[in-house]
Amino acid sequence: MRNTSGSPRCRTGTSTLLSRADRSHRGVPADRLYPDRGAGLSGVQSHLPQGAGDLDHARTPGPNPGGTRNAPFDDVRLIVVTDNERILGLGDQGAGGMGIPIGKLALYTAAAGIPPWQTLPISLDVGTDNQALLSDELYLGWRAPRLRGAEYDSLVEEFVHAVKLRFPKALLQWEDFKKFNAMRLLDRYRQVITSFNDDIQGTSAVGVAALIAGSRATGTPIRQQRVLFFGSGAAGIGISRLVRATLKREGLEGEDLVLATANIDLQGLLVEDDPLLDPVQREFAWPVALAERMGLGKTLSAISLPSSAPTSRRCSSGPPATPARSLRRPSGRWRFTQNAPSCCPCPPDE
Repeated sequence: MRNTSGSPRCRTGTSTLLSRADRSHRGVPADRLYPDRGAGLSGVQSHLPQGAGDLDHARTPGPNPGGTRNAPFDDVRLIVVTDNERILGLGDQGAGGMGIPIGKLALYTAAAGIPPWQTLPISLDVGTDNQALLSDELYLGWRAPRLRGAEYDSLVEEFVHAVKLRFPKALLQWEDFKKFNAMRLLDRYRQVITSFNDDIQGTSAVGVAALIAGSRATGTPIRQQRVLFFGSGAAGIGISRLVRATLKREGLEGEDLVLATANIDLQGLLVEDDPLLDPVQREFAWPVALAERMGLGKTLSAISLPSSAPTSRRCSSGPPATPARSLRRPSGRWRFTQNAPSCCPCPPDE
């Protein structure tokens, strides 16, 4: 275990100053507190400043891992933990992913007024498969391939029980775990410790809220909505689960419920006979016969949805009225193209 948090007195002072600054400057952009896709994490790989959270190396023997023995505060109520494997859009960042838990907790302090001395950012350093980091002589993390299987599960199990023992009142947030681990860890520990996964549950709550708001704005009942998920990772599947549950609660069932949503990933539309699907994607894969009957293709570069076209083109994410141009509607058919600009005005209806 390497203690990167500095002395309790130093960290407490730093946290108090941060809390005061956050409350005094509400207009400060969130990206000042939370790293963007790359720039905000630069330099973290080789330098973790004092007060930068707790880094738990998988090679550390003995009980009570996960930074709990080094935590400078006793009344921690909110923990953000990552294993650094799916950091934003950057992928495996090794020990450098610590910037994400720190940034998330800073946002919670600024936006929700949570005292920083009741928060704890933790990085589970289980190794990295990022060869650039392994060959960097300044890299601070554990120089080994990522733990998988039973060894990984054992470390997470020990971590969860250590948190329950040391901080019984704490809420645990799983952050930036890769899809397979994100889903199964949430399902495994949701009844063991008060916890949630922001990438899965937070994103899905916002997604369904946008769906409800869009339905109200257009006057279209939710059960009549048709939703396309462009991307079927942890966030995409998380939103899919809540959207499907919402539609089911509104009375949809059977084939109508299947037709209400379509999930696309790198290989195209999720279809049951695709050997590349992982277990969490299979629950949203269309039956082959249904996909063929609806005339849906399977290539990412051109997917047409003639019979189950989206019911609303109202922009519900990103800058107002500026969705990706990759969403088009030529001749009444919605078309998704791979290499279009990511943000430009809505094309007119035809």
